Amino acid sequence: MEEGKVIYEYDDVIPYGIVTEQNMEAFTKIAIGTKVDVVISKGPEIIYLLMSDFVGKNVEEVKRDIIANGFVIGNITYKSHDKYERDIVIQQNFPAGTEVEENTAINLIVSSGLEKTPVEDEEQVDDEETSETQENPAAEEQQRSVQVLIKLPQDKDEVEVRIEKIHGDVKELVYNKKHKTSENEIKVNLTGSGKEKIEIYIDGTFRGQKEIEF
Repeated sequence: MEEGKVIYEYDDVIPYGIVTEQNMEAFTKIAIGTKVDVVISKGPEIIYLLMSDFVGKNVEEVKRDIIANGFVIGNITYKSHDKYERDIVIQQNFPAGTEVEENTAINLIVSSGLEKTPVEDEEQVDDEETSETQENPAAEEQQRSVQVLIKLPQDKDEVEVRIEKIHGDVKELVYNKKHKTSENEIKVNLTGSGKEKIEIYIDGTFRGQKEIEF
């Protein structure tokens, strides 16, 4: 008996390296030198899917999209936000455009509504901020504003422009607005410090990443 063809195939049940099929039945008498073909399991096939952009969308819509895209709903954390209304997704644990294994849990951070400051605390907060600025004049210089130029496509009358800052594996929505394409290009003022990366989306489609020096 000699080794014949060896074929590797994915199998959802049988682990990697185990023979799943052979062309000769067990306990069958065969001639010397007969070649025996076998099929060996490669284990379950790992499928990678492209991650969608969920930031800026309603959490209920996002939960439906997560399941429809082949992922699993993970932890959903609510956090107050100074710009976005309740139930709007503000962060996701995998950036849009990356390849993620099928059935991976997708964690979300969702706005619990605009952050409210008690009226009685406003004067105290203002006093603290004024005092800190006086003691440390450089504090105001830590945040700088930079203007980003974005060219608009001309195949539509109107498009939605979205800009997100990248912080490691999470991202923050910093700009989301519709524009008439007759503007040809727009200038967006962004605030930050040091070197930061941003991603630009037009009508939900990834258009590029930039590194900005604030």
